[in-house]
Amino acid sequence: VVKMHPYYEMVFYASINQAMAYNERDGDSADIKKLLKKMIKDRKNVDYYDQIYYALATLELEEKNKELAIEYLVLSTEKSMGNMEQKGISFKALGDIYMEDRFYKTAKSYYDSTLIFLPKEDENYKPIEELDKGLADLIINLDVIELQDSLIHLATITEKEREKIILTMI
Repeated sequence: VVKMHPYYEMVFYASINQAMAYNERDGDSADIKKLLKKMIKDRKNVDYYDQIYYALATLELEEKNKELAIEYLVLSTEKSMGNMEQKGISFKALGDIYMEDRFYKTAKSYYDSTLIFLPKEDENYKPIEELDKGLADLIINLDVIELQDSLIHLATITEKEREKIILTMI
């Protein structure tokens, strides 16, 4: 499609879909990344930056570069100009990454944002809403456990050590 020189929006989406269809088994993604980064430099793509960064993040996730993927997803949410659905999709991807790594509080924050921006009609909305509610309950219990562990630790150390910790906290 890109080589046929159609109107610009078709070229843009063909390039994005090429990146989204990439699979690590397809070989090197350097050309696709180069194309996407070139698209970011082009000011006529300012309305599409969120989708471009999301595509870059997808490539990085496919190649197991989680830190760079997170960076691109955050940029996707920040650069979103009016595409609320894309913003929700990017927040969901961030939530999924942190959920996989068992950073439940951070994941919940991103799922909360997902629910704000993703349309209620989206097929992922209800499952995310359920997951978000489950995480809320889990986080309450994890906070209780963390508090109890801290109190038990304070009870088992000497008074001098306890005073030092308390002074540090103050």
